[in-house]
Amino acid sequence: MKRLSLSFIGFVILFTPVTAGAEGPAISAYVRQVLERADKGIAYAKQGSAVQDFLEYYLPWSQSAGSTVLSLVDTKLRIVAQQRDLPENTACLRVDLYLIEKKIEQVRGELQQAIKDKKIMTIVRLQDLILFLNERFEHVLKGSRDPLYQDKTWWQRRLFEPEKTGWCCSGKKGDTCNERKATACSVEGGIFRETGEECAALGCRADPGVLEIEKICPFHSNYLPPSVTAGYGCDLTALQNIIPKVSPGALASSNEAEKDAVQKVATTLDNIVTRAESFLKLQIEIDELLGRETDLPDSVPPRSHKEIEGCVPTGDQLWKSGAVEWELRSNFSFEKDEQKILKAFQELRLKQGGRRSPPEEFMKKASKGLLDSMLDDYGRITFKRFSEKQGQLEAEVFAQASDTHLSVANTVDLLVTSVGTLSDLARSREGLRGFVRDYAYFLRRTCIHRPCNARLGQVLKIVFTDECFAYTNGDYLNDTCENPRWKKCMEKALGVNVKVDVSKCK
Repeated sequence: MKRLSLSFIGFVILFTPVTAGAEGPAISAYVRQVLERADKGIAYAKQGSAVQDFLEYYLPWSQSAGSTVLSLVDTKLRIVAQQRDLPENTACLRVDLYLIEKKIEQVRGELQQAIKDKKIMTIVRLQDLILFLNERFEHVLKGSRDPLYQDKTWWQRRLFEPEKTGWCCSGKKGDTCNERKATACSVEGGIFRETGEECAALGCRADPGVLEIEKICPFHSNYLPPSVTAGYGCDLTALQNIIPKVSPGALASSNEAEKDAVQKVATTLDNIVTRAESFLKLQIEIDELLGRETDLPDSVPPRSHKEIEGCVPTGDQLWKSGAVEWELRSNFSFEKDEQKILKAFQELRLKQGGRRSPPEEFMKKASKGLLDSMLDDYGRITFKRFSEKQGQLEAEVFAQASDTHLSVANTVDLLVTSVGTLSDLARSREGLRGFVRDYAYFLRRTCIHRPCNARLGQVLKIVFTDECFAYTNGDYLNDTCENPRWKKCMEKALGVNVKVDVSKCK
């Protein structure tokens, strides 16, 4: 009953009227490829022919199509990920996500028409196309700020596409990966894989150039928050480029408001830079008058907008400039957003766990047949999932272990403050040292020509010597056995040379 009700909800969503809207070009090449592939998929799906006895299958197929649309209501993707959209995602990223959603809406309209035209094969292909676009939506969200994130399933053949060539491996060690279609590879007795990387995992040789081309990353530097020093991010230049490409509506008005806000920030920054340049010139003139060398520039170099996209190597300047670093605070708080930092750290450990290389038995071993290949694939997938789970648990343990130390530090904060006050009281000449100084001077003045004068004189000399009060400011940590603290105090306060028995230091 529950399944039927969910299918009915999806059925209602499926036949909700589609709203038309113009789509502008995407920011990243990845999203452009997604939209182009979707357009080709729609054209291929429409080639399906009508079925005369469609009414016999109408209810099952309509429920199936409704369930596909209902799958878009993903709690993790549409609720958990989307709630982070406002405080974390930039306007540039929202544009590309919007274009993918518009394409999903277009496919849903085509799905409505396919049901009316009684085209079963078209329905099946469009269902798979909706799932494909939803997966790409998730990939863009996950890889928008991670230059190393790859779309591993991009090269898989989908139902909305005709049969295409892949790579065929005979399963014998040392053979070469040959470009074939799945049917031809099966006839030859080989193992078919969509990518050269998967073919190379079977033990066959693959061209390194092919493996490099197959890397698909949804990252684009314009998805990042604006960076003042590096020049990357969704800054004023990026916003001015995308606003004319967005059709009028709520998204265009929100991007315009975003551009106005960034414009105000840029104006304020320019004013600060102008004042800083005047101080630079003044400092240079002072150095010239005093005859000192200066390495200060005549002016602050202007900020230029930079863009980079796709799979970025770890040694690229993007990493060195700190453009991909996560901000510690959100747009709506001056305090550190601990929850967001913890989530980002957890996602980082999960990604690092997923990138961990599986054992050699699953990667380099040449398979003897299709069964061995399937078992190797299952082993790699199982190892990847285990590594991701381990990375997630490591992030949780790190937070729990750090919380204990921070809680203890927070609890004893008042005690630390009190001890610090006492330490300052003992070290400062206006504290206990000042009291001892005044009292010793008073006694010395009242004990003229008495034996205590020599002792009081030593007390005064010690009180005025900072080297004798090194235990509250940490200076004693630099002491050595050859040059201990008491030696430094005596030599500085009393002016005597003290010898230390170095043999006892060994």
